[in-house]
Amino acid sequence: MMTEDYPLQIPADLSALLQAEKIQAKAARYGFDWPEVESVFAKVEEELRELKEAYAQGDAKQVEEEVGDLLFVMVNLARHLKVRPEDALRASNRKFIRRFQYMERRLKAQGQSLTGASLECLEALWQEAKRDGA
Repeated sequence: MMTEDYPLQIPADLSALLQAEKIQAKAARYGFDWPEVESVFAKVEEELRELKEAYAQGDAKQVEEEVGDLLFVMVNLARHLKVRPEDALRASNRKFIRRFQYMERRLKAQGQSLTGASLECLEALWQEAKRDGA
């Protein structure tokens, strides 16, 4: 429910990703938005720098906050690019699972398992899965 007193109210039962999308769309309707996508890319870079700094300082609370800020601005970037972030993330999840299962099948065919494979082996199989369109 949107009222003039609280224009950014959104349903609490939505996923955080969908909440961020709705919050940003509503804020944009009030003119609180970047005028062009290049500004959003710059904000993504700024938030990533802040996350790296928090990580380097070992500040777990600040790291969590910065990860949240980065995710929030990535949702905004998706909005500017006319991409539905929920759909994009679901597609990436499916792609990751396909590639991981590809690795698992290849290792099994070689008589190996995921747990026994080195990171170098797993990375090579991951790249192979990408080349093979998995």
